[in-house]
Amino acid sequence: MTIDSPPPDSSWPTAPPGTPGLKIGFPGAHELATPSRLRHHAAIAILPAGLGVLLLIIVALLATPGPAPHCNPLKCQGPPIGHPGQTVPTQSAAGPAVVSGAFYRSPTGFSLRYIAATRATATSDGINLTYAFNTVGTGWLDVFGFSAGQSTDVSLVQKLVDDNFPSAQPVYQMPDPLIGYHPAFGEAFNVAPASSDGTTQTSRALVAAATYNGFAVVVVAFGPLLPTVNTSSQFYDDHPSPANVYMAYFYGTDSLLNSIVFP
Repeated sequence: MTIDSPPPDSSWPTAPPGTPGLKIGFPGAHELATPSRLRHHAAIAILPAGLGVLLLIIVALLATPGPAPHCNPLKCQGPPIGHPGQTVPTQSAAGPAVVSGAFYRSPTGFSLRYIAATRATATSDGINLTYAFNTVGTGWLDVFGFSAGQSTDVSLVQKLVDDNFPSAQPVYQMPDPLIGYHPAFGEAFNVAPASSDGTTQTSRALVAAATYNGFAVVVVAFGPLLPTVNTSSQFYDDHPSPANVYMAYFYGTDSLLNSIVFP
């Protein structure tokens, strides 16, 4: 027998319920296992809110989307949209050409329409147009058409510049220009041709060329070099333009380019 064991014939000592004294057990376990009344009520209150959010998510996923918003069609035919440099197969693929303005057909086969000019001079391979703008100066627009042979858009631009503006200084390449809705190559140049009295004035020449079905069309816009911010409210409310030439501000230029039809 040890001091920790009761006598063999005696029962394990007990005390009546409620008697003060040493108690054996784990009083914390009861507190952990049974949540308080406040936490139980909070869980009951949160459950409907969670079910409501879940229901909204399910409805949003299963609901049929409504019709697309109505959009009025464009009134004017724009250029084709595609990867720059890809050839448009036909004129009709981009829509009909512009039909406003005076009609001109070159002996070489291409045609165009232009807004009435101060002077229009037909040549053996194109047309030269002069526009005298009120109080702001004169601009020129020339269009030529001929067999392309082995020439490319880039080589055609370079040849025209070499033949007519040997001292031209390239300024920038035009971003994806179009001639008759066909991809073209274009570049802006600063030139300083000598006048009859020997003086020089810096001018801007915009030269673009496009080839299609073995035929080439070259367009040249030329005029005095303008400041980047135009000082005349006659042109687009003084908006700046990197073209820096009168013809680039004239709405008739875009119309003419969009009216060109290759043979």
